[in-house]
Amino acid sequence: MIDVLHLIQTLRLGGAERNLYNLVRAMDAGAVRNHVGYCYGGEFEPLFSRADIRLFKYSKKIHKFKSAETFFAVIRTLLYVRRHHIRVIHTHNFNGHMLGLIAARLSGAKLIEHVHDFRYIEKEDREEGQSFVKQFDFVYRLKGQSDRVVVLTRQNADFLLKNRLYGPDRVRLIRNGIPLDEPVPSGEGLRKKLDISPGSPVLLTPVRMSKVKNLDLLFGVAPVVAARFPEVLFLAAGDGPMLDAYRERARKEGLEKNLRFIGFYPETRELLAVSDVMLLPSFLELHSIAILEALSMKVPVVISRGVGCNSEVFHDWQDGVLLDPFSAKEWSEALTTLLEDPGKRRAIGERGYALCRENFDMPQTARKFEALYAELAAPVLGKP
Repeated sequence: MIDVLHLIQTLRLGGAERNLYNLVRAMDAGAVRNHVGYCYGGEFEPLFSRADIRLFKYSKKIHKFKSAETFFAVIRTLLYVRRHHIRVIHTHNFNGHMLGLIAARLSGAKLIEHVHDFRYIEKEDREEGQSFVKQFDFVYRLKGQSDRVVVLTRQNADFLLKNRLYGPDRVRLIRNGIPLDEPVPSGEGLRKKLDISPGSPVLLTPVRMSKVKNLDLLFGVAPVVAARFPEVLFLAAGDGPMLDAYRERARKEGLEKNLRFIGFYPETRELLAVSDVMLLPSFLELHSIAILEALSMKVPVVISRGVGCNSEVFHDWQDGVLLDPFSAKEWSEALTTLLEDPGKRRAIGERGYALCRENFDMPQTARKFEALYAELAAPVLGKP
């Protein structure tokens, strides 16, 4: 049995948190005993508890890494690692990784750096994509500190190798997965709840409301598509710093009938149940859980070309549609084509589902991590 401590900042509803929850549930309880360390609870906290996952709060609040609280968080984490004989520390966000790095070096545990953010992307590319996280410039000082780095895209792997931060023996490409055998929600009553007309085509964008997600593009696309399909509804679901600004802009531009920002909605799958297409025009992305959820429900995806692993995984106009995130014209034309041809939508959705089942079923992902844990823990298994 290998004891693994996962470190993440919060257990709120988010892509990394959802991925962690799906991952630990899919693991073999006879081979891995999972522990989850965090500093702030949220919607996933009771779900982890009910799944009998051991929870550990390394801090009572979210704090900056350069603060006095970090010292106490390190001490608490180190004591936990030693008390529970943790063999592998698996980190899921940048601050959690910094904490895990110190604890691993002081305890002798092995360290897996699981990259869910944009730390391993060229700075100019991050800034072009509207991401300005200063702490990611620090990664060059952490060269070689992780025992393994798990990335979601070949772009990230190439960055690590090109900049000689890690050799190929330490880099693993393991994409996200999702459970595929969960019941598909019917969406019954959701149209009424959200006041969506029965005949309205729904184009869903479930994202955090921030510049990097490129929702400004919807303001150019929605009027063009609505001119051909007056009842179409672009439904943007999510919270974030730009939500109020987007709502006000839609009101000022007279787009509220066709472009609606509904704020946070906890169940993306329920929204997908009433959607004809899912679109994600992000400037930056890695491997979106929302895209996988759409594939699992046979909803065709329209996504940014050359962003994250999109072009590495999808075949254009076969199992997904890949478009230039800087061209509103491309998006308008593609969405109009899909709305005009239900058969094409169904075919892309079916092939997307097949792609998902073949490559992104969560048990497959869990087996890869179990093998990685065993590989790292082998030299120290059997020691007290």
